[in-house]
Amino acid sequence: MQNISLHKVLELAVTTEELGGQYYRDLAKKFAGEPAVAEIFEKLALDEDGHETQFQALLDGVDGDEELTDADDAYHMLRAASTTVFFDKATFQDLSTLKTPADALRNALDFEKSTLFYYQQARDAIGASDELDKLIAAEKGHVTA
Repeated sequence: MQNISLHKVLELAVTTEELGGQYYRDLAKKFAGEPAVAEIFEKLALDEDGHETQFQALLDGVDGDEELTDADDAYHMLRAASTTVFFDKATFQDLSTLKTPADALRNALDFEKSTLFYYQQARDAIGASDELDKLIAAEKGHVTA
């Protein structure tokens, strides 16, 4: 099993936010006939773009690449969090299963909950930072809004 480092955690976060932004833009186009729904997805896409920038700044500031090993409990929690279907690029490419706005909104909520769980586990594993805490708060806003 591959070890996990702060650098790898942040790389996945950047990629996830990038994919999430595009996913939400695609959903906004798919449901353009439902202006209120499309607007929600457009706002989520903008939020994901901002998160991507913030995570990239965090990644750029990482000096070392200290790794968690599979002996660490935090390692196992992060692995579990990162194996959800929402971290699979194919999930973001197939919108055909989302037939209704309710399907799409439910899927978006599941995505946000999965990423929130992952970021919380990352914070638990690598330690808190103001930037990570702000991003977790923003993700919580998506889940509770």
